[in-house]
Amino acid sequence: MDLSLYLEALYHKAIAVTKTNLGLTNTIYTAIIDHQKVAIRVPNSDIHHMLKNDERKILDLIAETGLDVEEVYYDEKTGIRITKWVDGAETFKDSHDPQKDIKAIGMIKKLHACAFETDKVFDPFLMYQSFRKEIAQERFDYDKHEYLFDQYRQLNHRKILCHNDLVSGNFLFSDDKTYLIDYEYAGMNDPYFDVMSFISENEIYDQKRRELILKTYFGHKPNAEESRGLHITELMMDLLWAAWANMLYDKRKDMVYLHIFDIKIRDLLRGKNYETHLHCQ
Repeated sequence: MDLSLYLEALYHKAIAVTKTNLGLTNTIYTAIIDHQKVAIRVPNSDIHHMLKNDERKILDLIAETGLDVEEVYYDEKTGIRITKWVDGAETFKDSHDPQKDIKAIGMIKKLHACAFETDKVFDPFLMYQSFRKEIAQERFDYDKHEYLFDQYRQLNHRKILCHNDLVSGNFLFSDDKTYLIDYEYAGMNDPYFDVMSFISENEIYDQKRRELILKTYFGHKPNAEESRGLHITELMMDLLWAAWANMLYDKRKDMVYLHIFDIKIRDLLRGKNYETHLHCQ
């Protein structure tokens, strides 16, 4: 798609766009429209069919929460979304705010507290299967670890609307507000998925940071049952996103996906070793 022609047809005038280095499943551009700087999200066509949900309904659900950046335009057919640009905003990774862990998990807790319901279900195993079907060369023995999805399902927690994609770039920290953006993956899921997605996707390994994040979310230090559920969830996600990264590396030959794959497999195997250690105690 020629984005400049798309915007010209939409606004009836020429609009210059600048590509950013943000986004993995989307490409993010900036532009000035009607004297206002905006961000333009354009889904990457090669995997969008795997991720697509009824995002419009979900955005309408959360509209009054103040979680997301103000929307300017949304195209339900293409998934192109235009939002206001937040001046000076930083992603989770780039932010130096000493309270960023607390602010980020607070946003997640706020979303979960709303207990929204939708007919869109985020099923990690079905998504994992769709990723594996698209893999040209499997780089890991996935079958050996698929039991993790069964263990995750057996947690049997109440399903609520979850974000499901809590990578660094989906948090924006400005001087006066924190935002949680990009609801393409959002759907009904176990809230543990979001908690551990935030911790895992942002590579928070320090035990004290983890303990503070979990205590902030739960209001107490997780007990043995909660800790086990969180651990199972993290291992399952490592397997899920390893398959995703394997698939995208095969499609695009971009080393960033191979790097993500390596991290997820490393974390999965390290987590499995930790699990074995616990059982031996």
